[in-house]
Amino acid sequence: MSMEQRLQKAKDLKRNLQHQQSMFTRISSESEAATKASFIIAEEIAKASKPFSEGEFIKDCLEKVCSVVCPDKKQAFSNISLSRNTVASRVDELASDVESQLKTKAKDFISYSLAVDESTDRTDTAQLSIFIRGVDSQLSVTEELLDVKPIHGTTTGKDIFTQVEQSVNKMELPWSKLVGLTTDGAQAMCGEVRGLFRALLEEENSVQEDLPYHTEVRWLSRGKVLRRFYDTRTEIARFMESKQRPVPELEDEKWLGDLAFMCDITEHLNSLNVKLQGRKQLITEMRDSVKAFELKLRLWEGQMRRGNLTHFPTCQTISATVTIPLPTQVYADKLNTLKEEFSRRFADFESQKFNIDLFANPFAIDVDTAPEHLQLELIELQCNSALKTQYQSVGAAEFAPLLPESMPELRLHAAHIHVHVREHLLVRTDVLYNELE
Repeated sequence: MSMEQRLQKAKDLKRNLQHQQSMFTRISSESEAATKASFIIAEEIAKASKPFSEGEFIKDCLEKVCSVVCPDKKQAFSNISLSRNTVASRVDELASDVESQLKTKAKDFISYSLAVDESTDRTDTAQLSIFIRGVDSQLSVTEELLDVKPIHGTTTGKDIFTQVEQSVNKMELPWSKLVGLTTDGAQAMCGEVRGLFRALLEEENSVQEDLPYHTEVRWLSRGKVLRRFYDTRTEIARFMESKQRPVPELEDEKWLGDLAFMCDITEHLNSLNVKLQGRKQLITEMRDSVKAFELKLRLWEGQMRRGNLTHFPTCQTISATVTIPLPTQVYADKLNTLKEEFSRRFADFESQKFNIDLFANPFAIDVDTAPEHLQLELIELQCNSALKTQYQSVGAAEFAPLLPESMPELRLHAAHIHVHVREHLLVRTDVLYNELE
């Protein structure tokens, strides 16, 4: 070949190579997009607690919509793998990645607390959920589900602690930095509860796999159940009469009055419970909510003794329809019992008052009453006009990370408050309900 032919041939070969490279790049890009889309959909399926097989249904829907909206992109949607096995694999990879990220973050925690809840799934297997709330040296808060552990056999306090211990050690969390442990207050958390009759039945090869039983309505639903029952009491009475099984209580005016009172107070309790829930809540905010509720109880008791039903709308409604007066003095006594129960359960707030107040407003603390290891840093803080301006601008929660490194004791105190959640903050309204009964 002549020199000119050689040059032309080289240009042709180079052009073909570039075309092949661009094609592979495009294929790689499309494949990467399809994989990313597969992960996104798998994550949404997991968040919604949907079966993994839903992926195939979602893909079918996507392809049909694409054929109408953008038919030229149909192949791109067809490339998204959403089979049951693929979705399961994606969810497993996502879970492993989250665990890895949490383990990395946990290495920087200067303090952390745990929240433990034990409940039973639909197969009557005890499932232990362990949540962690940690704060690093920059006072950045992390809240995540640490682990879910099935417990077979007994569910004693020792069994539960063993599972918690395994999870903490697996994440390589130092026990010395654990500043608080929150439980749901159940008996299994503090004493022995022998459970799971299923294991014995299986061991004996019993025909029955388990004993049928029904659990009580969970607390945040209980108020709604009472309200729904109250609102449909007339229809319920009519239905039961049609079945020749009348319910005499539905004609008992005193009983209906008690039901109305329970509807109102349970809704008030549920409202408090909702305020205490949610991510990244601080103990200072929770204390304020509980303190406000205790003051409300005091107000309601006084009003109830005077026959004032202003804050009990259901009682007001039923009072206008019954022929006998509502036993407001009895209801006032119940409110007083509830108030005393709150004072007992949240007595720890009083013992932690200084620590909470120091976090909520360090500039209003009397230095003379503060612990000696905090006094010098407190003086420096209260005399720093720039920091005081920042505190007034951002508030207590956002101010803690702004504390300078030269105040390590105050920063450590703030870190402990950030993760400090007492067991009593989970209002055990089932116990309070028993007090009302």
